[in-house]
Amino acid sequence: SWINPLSMVVIGSLLLSIIAICDKRLPGRDGMLYIETASIFLEEGLSAARAHFDWVFFPVCIAMLSKFTGLGVETLAYVLSVLLLTAGCATLVRIVQLQFPAAAWYACLIVLTLPTLNEQRGVVIREFGCWLFCFQALLYALLWQRNPTHRNGLVVQLLLLFAALFRVEAVVFFASLALWQVLAKKPWRQRFHHLSMLISIPFVCGTALLPLLASGKIEIAGRITHYASAATPSILFSRFHAV
Repeated sequence: SWINPLSMVVIGSLLLSIIAICDKRLPGRDGMLYIETASIFLEEGLSAARAHFDWVFFPVCIAMLSKFTGLGVETLAYVLSVLLLTAGCATLVRIVQLQFPAAAWYACLIVLTLPTLNEQRGVVIREFGCWLFCFQALLYALLWQRNPTHRNGLVVQLLLLFAALFRVEAVVFFASLALWQVLAKKPWRQRFHHLSMLISIPFVCGTALLPLLASGKIEIAGRITHYASAATPSILFSRFHAV
């Protein structure tokens, strides 16, 4: 039957998003930034778009969809946001359904009323993409737990990397995966074996990039530099003393 928690959360999410968008006059401050960046990308290219906004994956997605469909960038920005949020809501329900099947309908109701998700329905924000792929990573991590293979672990890592294309802060969840395995109640050899399945990409990339960063041959993007400095204790203390 099509009347099930997953189909209902999809239908409900789409309806709520359409209602919220019809009640809004503008896509929000961040939304305008992404729409302007998408327009600049179409007209002037990637370099100009990056000069306007440095984390351009979401605006570029909007621009490419606009180019291939012929629809306006603002329309595509709303469409993409609605689809990403709807898929994220469905993923949350699927996670609950996987762990606690009897609670799936309750999860459907909660997801459609949760303020954190629903107060943003009328705006265009890249968080929807980040949330979706983080939720997907959690879902596939649970599936990996049932069948721990390198292939399934690779899927989890790739999903988190996709989330980071929307918001770079998503890479923090690699630390969550590592702690999950380090603190697991199983032999240490098995812990490290499972750890290699879940953080191999950041480990290899980090090992390869550190010498290049130290030598100054490559520069870190401005947004990554900002977050790295925000997490550096010495910089935090200096800002504290300055205040």
